[in-house]
Amino acid sequence: MFPNKIISFERLRRALAHLAAAPCTYDSEEERAARAVQLAKSTTWMDKALGESTQESLRTP
Repeated sequence: MFPNKIISFERLRRALAHLAAAPCTYDSEEERAARAVQLAKSTTWMDKALGESTQESLRTP
């Protein structure tokens, strides 16, 4: 959206918290399963984003 902007730490923290919310002890099995699916999707996205963001630096001597 804004490729030349730097976001604040707090905004980044809030955004990342939504990717995989912390588990609660009183969650149902269905909620735990949904959280596991979301965590898997988030992990895949983060791995891809990290790879894309570091690709150029790894090619630079």
